[in-house]
Amino acid sequence: MCVSAEYCEQNLSLLITILERSTDATTRSNLVVALGDMAVCFNHLIDESTDFLYRRLCDEDQSVKRTCLMTLTFLILAGQVKVKGQLGEMAKCLEDSDKRISDMARMFFSELATKDNAVYNHFVDMFSLLSADEALEEEAFRKIVKFLATFIEKDKHAKQLANKLAARLQRCDNERQWNDVTFALGLL
Repeated sequence: MCVSAEYCEQNLSLLITILERSTDATTRSNLVVALGDMAVCFNHLIDESTDFLYRRLCDEDQSVKRTCLMTLTFLILAGQVKVKGQLGEMAKCLEDSDKRISDMARMFFSELATKDNAVYNHFVDMFSLLSADEALEEEAFRKIVKFLATFIEKDKHAKQLANKLAARLQRCDNERQWNDVTFALGLL
């Protein structure tokens, strides 16, 4: 599949189905690496549907999560895949129970922050995904947002983000959403 774009395109859905349905963690890890290799060779094919890769960040097996985080870190930082709002899934890894995963996520965002205001550009999308995740505890949410806010260094960017978030206060449906927005506003 890394040699022929045509063969890759014909069989990609089968590979993704195996990735989604396999009960073997080693198989899932190997498929994540293989898909990463294919993204380097034929990123236009993989880039169209990267959600299946990001879903492995929530895998029940820690080794699959680590492999996925490493693969996505490489692909994103090397510019092989474009992020389309899924960085919030990677941000959740900042509070993972596995210290290696949380440390790797910290390294990823530290590196990402060096690339053309990337954290600033995706902050609102990450905030939205994190705030909408009812399974994410409020304390974990706050730690993640606080870490991400440290990369917003320009006053101009902080003001722009604050204005975007302040506009959300009117649309808050519950106290938790309100608290999330006001917490982020306080940081900015």
